Amino acid sequence: MATVLRNPQKLLNSGTFSTSLVTYPDGANRTTDIDAVAEKNGFFEIFEAKEFWHDEIRIPLAQFTTLFEQYQGLKRSEVFFVGTDDYSRVYSNDVIWYTTMTQIENGSVKTVRCPDVHIHRSQMKAITRADLNEWLSQLLEFYADPFEDVRRHIEFPEIKVRKF
Repeated sequence: MATVLRNPQKLLNSGTFSTSLVTYPDGANRTTDIDAVAEKNGFFEIFEAKEFWHDEIRIPLAQFTTLFEQYQGLKRSEVFFVGTDDYSRVYSNDVIWYTTMTQIENGSVKTVRCPDVHIHRSQMKAITRADLNEWLSQLLEFYADPFEDVRRHIEFPEIKVRKF
């Protein structure tokens, strides 16, 4: 089953509208967006999704800094960086890759900053969309309990992906 996008044109228009609210003198957008947020009882899952280019995702420095500050400020949160070969990968069995701000912060995932933040596919875990959905939904339920420490979570699922 594919993800259902109710009004793709409205989503596109919303992104164009919001990211053009503040511009440079030459008219280029000076803003960025956050791709998705899920929340339950004050636990936040924040997402940034990018297409791979030369086997890495690139997050503009301003965007990464914003996500890092949110991560630091919202102690009951996790930021997920998701990579895909193509944004049309919307089916349950499509393989995507992810990593988290926790893994970046603790050094288990290496990034390159020049000046944008580059995360290589080899630093990310492969997973199907269905498995990621199930796991993230379980995390929302588990961390809805305010006494659970989100930052101590160390179990991150992955699948083995065939090399083509």
